[in-house]
Amino acid sequence: MDLLIHDLGLELRPTVVALVLIAMTIMVARLVRLSIDRAVARERQRGRLEPGLLTRMVATRRLVNAVLWIIGISAAMAQFPELRVLGTGLLASAGVTTLVLGFAARGTLGNMMAGLFISFAQPLRVGDEVEIKSQTGVVEDITLLHTFIRTYDAVMVVIPNEVVLSEVIRNRTLAASGELAIVDITVPPIHDAAAAHAALRAAGVAATDLLDPAADAPTVIVLAMRADGIVLRFRARAKNTAAALALGMRVREAAARAIFGEV
Repeated sequence: MDLLIHDLGLELRPTVVALVLIAMTIMVARLVRLSIDRAVARERQRGRLEPGLLTRMVATRRLVNAVLWIIGISAAMAQFPELRVLGTGLLASAGVTTLVLGFAARGTLGNMMAGLFISFAQPLRVGDEVEIKSQTGVVEDITLLHTFIRTYDAVMVVIPNEVVLSEVIRNRTLAASGELAIVDITVPPIHDAAAAHAALRAAGVAATDLLDPAADAPTVIVLAMRADGIVLRFRARAKNTAAALALGMRVREAAARAIFGEV
């Protein structure tokens, strides 16, 4: 009986260790994500979150997350004799694996490499106003595979990163001297969205002390129509980062007065 229990324990040990390794991988990945998200939130509150910094931090989080999962899965597989060679090979033969996968998924790997290049070389950044392949809008997100651009008519355009790097990028944000101010306002269904739209635009046009005189006039678009209301997006280029923050506060106050009355 003792021998049976001992043999059973030996059989279960690799499974238990593998589960512990996977659990530790999940915990560390969540810790990394939480730490980076808190750093982003802290910099945003201080008004020091530059588009380039945000893009690099998001790319770093995704890259670290991928590396952690590769290591965690490889270590878990190595606990089983039948999978030990495969798990070890996953780490030891990364170059050969990349070469083999390169022939099978050239497009995917090309997009991943392009995504890393975009994140750190930064020909465009999250929040930049760009034009790529006749698509003009604001960069919403840059993942390892795709770049997401929301156009001015509220359409989300998804472009593979390899295509982004192969095309001419017109980045109006990098060329401009000011700071882009973007404010999203949700107008509840029971309130007047047209009045909020007019108030946002009027507040923006009137803020001549904050606007970049060389930039286009402020714009307001309907970004989305949801169950909780209509989402309006205000966009304008301010003189600098401090002016952009002040402009955002000013148009939010104007929208609140239009929607809810005096605030």
